[in-house]
Amino acid sequence: MSKIGKTSAVVLSLAMLASCSSVVVTTVPETTEDQSTVATESELTYSSKEMQKEFFSDIDSQLNFISDNYESIYADYSYGEIMYVPVYFAVTDLNHNGRLEILFTCCMGSGAFSYTAVYEISEDYSSLEKLRHNPENENEPDESGDFIMFGDSDSHVAVYDCYKKDGKYYYLIKDYASAGWSDKYSGFFAYSFDGYATRDFIGGTAVSAVSDEYGEVAIRIWLYDSSHSLFEDEDSYATYMDSYWSAYEQQKSCEVKWVPIPDNDEFAAKAAESWRGFNPDSDNRSNITYDYHTNFDGFYGEDSEYEIQGA
Repeated sequence: MSKIGKTSAVVLSLAMLASCSSVVVTTVPETTEDQSTVATESELTYSSKEMQKEFFSDIDSQLNFISDNYESIYADYSYGEIMYVPVYFAVTDLNHNGRLEILFTCCMGSGAFSYTAVYEISEDYSSLEKLRHNPENENEPDESGDFIMFGDSDSHVAVYDCYKKDGKYYYLIKDYASAGWSDKYSGFFAYSFDGYATRDFIGGTAVSAVSDEYGEVAIRIWLYDSSHSLFEDEDSYATYMDSYWSAYEQQKSCEVKWVPIPDNDEFAAKAAESWRGFNPDSDNRSNITYDYHTNFDGFYGEDSEYEIQGA
């Protein structure tokens, strides 16, 4: 706060907008005892925004700004008094633009009921904006898709493989869902944050297991590409999935520290803890694999035979 104090006597008035989780920052000009008038807000637009941007480019100030918005984020992310559980959040800069994001994620039980919300400090540093998922469809809900938490169950540090193309950063995400023993699904996505939170479908596998009256199990599997076209054999699927990132430049991996969402009085400390655990320059790699044997044999046995279902 001393930085902004040296520049001008600026008061940050945080006005929560009921329709979204944005915060408006209002600036009040410096006055002296003998001043009878003050400049209008419009006259201060340029200088105020410049000071505001300079102030919020400091990471600690951005963290404070995020923490000040706990209640509005909570109201937006929860249904009334009922919050999705369990809920984790992470403070990151996944698009490397110097403006922090805060990600909320929950994955309940089977993974079929999962949700992600992404907020980012706006380009002019005046608000905390919720990122939409699909810029092409105004009817698309504001949910940004599923940037699912995974990783070490104790530390909650997740490693995401990172790639770059046309100046944008993409992260490899696996989205898993299970409907009991019989039906399971693994989808793989390239996730990016660039004004919108978007996920591009890479490909996936769907499994359906059926047990007959004699106890014999038939395991049927469907192998998809990005257009949901089916592969006729395992080798073609593996070749396609392994070559997906060939047009991208591989980057250092990114480590994200997920933290269980706390009460308001602990939120600032937890946000700082998450940010300290964020590492965009990791030599580690994620354990994501496209091999469906690795992904599903644990449920059906290592000797399981999968019947590939063609078009």
